[in-house]
Amino acid sequence: FTFQANVLKLQLQLERCFSDLAGSSGRPTIVVFDRGLMDGRAFMTDEMWKRGLDGLNRELTGGRPAGSINEEYMLQRYDGVVHLVTAADGAAEHYKYGVVTDDSGNAVYRRETPAEAVDQDRKLRQAWAAHPKQVVVHNSSLYGFEAKVARATEAVLEIARSAHPSEALRAKEVVEARQKKA
Repeated sequence: FTFQANVLKLQLQLERCFSDLAGSSGRPTIVVFDRGLMDGRAFMTDEMWKRGLDGLNRELTGGRPAGSINEEYMLQRYDGVVHLVTAADGAAEHYKYGVVTDDSGNAVYRRETPAEAVDQDRKLRQAWAAHPKQVVVHNSSLYGFEAKVARATEAVLEIARSAHPSEALRAKEVVEARQKKA
């Protein structure tokens, strides 16, 4: 429990920090997090999750009323959630576990078997199921990894356009003006 409770606290602190930095830029900014607060739900029992929320409410309210850090608060912090399904589910030939080489050529250890990875992936999807803009990007043997990345990128842009339509329109106008000049 201690590890997951501290990950939860760290995640909230990092998100607040990066959101503050983005807000101070004076420009429209998209902040993409690799993990989110609700991820912890997938790694904890119901009792542990409740204790984790209690800890956040004791230590990190950030000026919010006591008890206000709850699942609703966590979900509304994100304009959208893009979930890339594990390669173990639908692209098993690309899923590696045990001692493997990462994209930088370093030896790393991935503990989860393909079955465990699929189970954990489904728990993560379930943890975010209540988010109104959860986009699940599945694997496709027909189109490959590049297509998966393209679908995820388009999902992020669509969420941004939907959440901030005036900025999206302005960005589109800038791009079109640049294309006319070129």
